[in-house]
Amino acid sequence: MTAETPTLEIGNVVTLKSGGPKMTIASLIESPDTHGRNRVQCCCHWFDGAQEKEKWFAEESLELAK
Repeated sequence: MTAETPTLEIGNVVTLKSGGPKMTIASLIESPDTHGRNRVQCCCHWFDGAQEKEKWFAEESLELAK
């Protein structure tokens, strides 16, 4: 994240910058991208009706929910 944007943490409620449901960050990992730079990946959980969903997103694609 940039200096103006707070770093995301486990337990934060976030959304994709492009929109979508509110999600909770369950875990974070750092992994190298295809260019060898470390990037933070966030495992997010959310509900679609009664069904729980889970997916990994790049930290740069998320923002704190408003």
